[in-house]
Amino acid sequence: MPVDIKPSISNLSNELKHKILTVISVFETGRKVFDYGKLTILPDAPNSQKQITWGKLQTTQSSGLKQLLQKYDLKAGRKIDFGKYLSIANKLELVNDEHFLQLLNESAKDPIMQQTQDEFFDSYYFAPAKKWALQNGFTLPLSMLVILDSFIHSGGMRNFLINRFSEERPINGGN
Repeated sequence: MPVDIKPSISNLSNELKHKILTVISVFETGRKVFDYGKLTILPDAPNSQKQITWGKLQTTQSSGLKQLLQKYDLKAGRKIDFGKYLSIANKLELVNDEHFLQLLNESAKDPIMQQTQDEFFDSYYFAPAKKWALQNGFTLPLSMLVILDSFIHSGGMRNFLINRFSEERPINGGN
């Protein structure tokens, strides 16, 4: 007799993880299909400065873009040569650098960049979000989606936001 196992963050199937990432993709890019080259420039860097937001789940210059490009460079060599940009990818002036923006667009078509983005978003955002969720007693996939979105947007779960909710975290007896 089959056992009905309730989906949980601790045992997310690949299918459920893909659904969570797809919803995040819709939030971030407006598309269900991952858009590895999605480029947005928004005034959401510190002090409301403009910054590049890029990739399948939209990493930013002030968070992970530099690390993503460095990982790509290690995997692809100089297939698409970001050269000098590897060390300065977090510099906000690059929002006006047409050559840099063109390189981002070009690299998004490379299967190595797509694989790098898959791995990067998993290790840089998904794994830490999952760890935080489990440490705080969250179990539901919908919770994982919300927590992952917070990690992508804010780099983690911010106490100022958590404290706005009257409900305790599950680890502290909340529901």
